[in-house]
Amino acid sequence: MGETVCGYEVHPACALLPMMPHAAIAEMAEDIQRHGQQQPVVLWEGKVLDGRNRLRACNLAGVDPVIVEWTGDDPVRWVLSLNFHRRHLTEDQRAVVGARAEQLLAERAARESARVALVDPPPGDEPGRDDPSAEEPPEDGGHHELPPVQEAAVDRAIERRARQAAAALVNVSPARIAKGRRLLDQAVPGLVDVVERGAVTMTQAARVATLAPEEQEALVALGEEAVVDEAKRLAKAKRKGKAPSMAAALAEVDGLSLGFRLEKGRDGKYVLETDGDAPARYEGADLKEVVLAAWTAIADEDGQDAPDA
Repeated sequence: MGETVCGYEVHPACALLPMMPHAAIAEMAEDIQRHGQQQPVVLWEGKVLDGRNRLRACNLAGVDPVIVEWTGDDPVRWVLSLNFHRRHLTEDQRAVVGARAEQLLAERAARESARVALVDPPPGDEPGRDDPSAEEPPEDGGHHELPPVQEAAVDRAIERRARQAAAALVNVSPARIAKGRRLLDQAVPGLVDVVERGAVTMTQAARVATLAPEEQEALVALGEEAVVDEAKRLAKAKRKGKAPSMAAALAEVDGLSLGFRLEKGRDGKYVLETDGDAPARYEGADLKEVVLAAWTAIADEDGQDAPDA
């Protein structure tokens, strides 16, 4: 079973957004005591789809919650459209929400794709139409699965569409959603939580997520400052180490800056432009020098100390 609040299981779409701080829930509880519950808690399939903060506030206030049943068919979009404008989230926080939304949207699309794939063969392709020795179609109507190569292509298309849809829902770029997905895949839940609370940037968390899970958990247990300090230490240690190869440097520039464009101008100079929160431009006559300049600058982001002279 997943997250529960006051005895109710929380729907994954509801869990897309982080819980409010306890102080804010306490204020909500006081308001409910004075003025009553203004918005109902919404359930779907027996799970809380909207209102887990209100549910907890009602419990804190000693008030029986008003609960209604949802009747829609797209819980992810409904939850985000209803709640997203109420939250003042940073771009990193939105990216984590979007990454979680992408997972749910992709899972739903995959289920729908699987149902569509199990279709009757087109007219003229039914077993036995031209070959009397062919097997009779099964009782399920001749359903069949896609070939592995085609299925893989469908999976990639589903992921791409889900990422684009999630990016639009939370108003960030698909590249930032991809970065959020990498964080969800590599970081322990507690490390993701501090990003969702806005206490640690996604880039800082991504550095710490390169550590073993037990090391990540130990840092989270020590507090947010310990996580930030370790992120700075890791970045500084990497800068003092051997400079990466061109391919490795470009891969890190791509991952940490959310994409780049590298080209050679008519004047013979190389130009590398990065995307992200603070787009930057690097240019020079030497390709390696330009790439390593971008790599060094990216490694120094988030308030890191400048490289040693």
